[in-house]
Amino acid sequence: MPTTQHPLRRGADPRLTITYDRGWKNIVLTLDGQELASYPNRKALATAQTFTLEDGSTLSVQFQRGLDLRLNGQPLPDSAQDPMKALAGAYFMAYFLAAMNLIIGFVFVAMNPEQGALLLLTIITAVIYGVLGYLIHKRRSLPALVLITIIYSVDTIVVLVNQAANGGNIGVVLPIRIAFLFAFIQGFSAIKALKQEAETTAPKLL
Repeated sequence: MPTTQHPLRRGADPRLTITYDRGWKNIVLTLDGQELASYPNRKALATAQTFTLEDGSTLSVQFQRGLDLRLNGQPLPDSAQDPMKALAGAYFMAYFLAAMNLIIGFVFVAMNPEQGALLLLTIITAVIYGVLGYLIHKRRSLPALVLITIIYSVDTIVVLVNQAANGGNIGVVLPIRIAFLFAFIQGFSAIKALKQEAETTAPKLL
């Protein structure tokens, strides 16, 4: 029986436990060891179910592209709509581009030693992607996300134009490029949501 555990606030201990059978059947929600609710299948959660907790906060549960768990409207950590997952997709793509530029550069120059200047270009490109990925990952930097999206968009246009001019099949490259851009674009809403979450959970100064 699959089981997931979720803290009600990021960084806290898990309090909410979800158990279910395959195909999202016999779903049981447990809060602090006490059963909160149970549902026969995911269709029973087509509309949001809400619970008022002892501290007055509101927990909502709904099945849409996975189990959407929210506290006072904010997605719970490790839930289907957790913005950290979208942010991770953005910085993972940045790190991946950095690594691939290095690998491709070294392999190409090893096969074509006369093209040594290309290695320097790929190293510079890899460093740029790596630094931007780090800023997105550790600082949740919106400017870094904007910059990497612009750089990759321009690079995509250049690659597609060259492919078309040389009779290449852009149908192979285009879906991959769109997937990378989609991951970066999702990062914008993730950073916004995480900043709102931080403001909501930050202690109020008297």
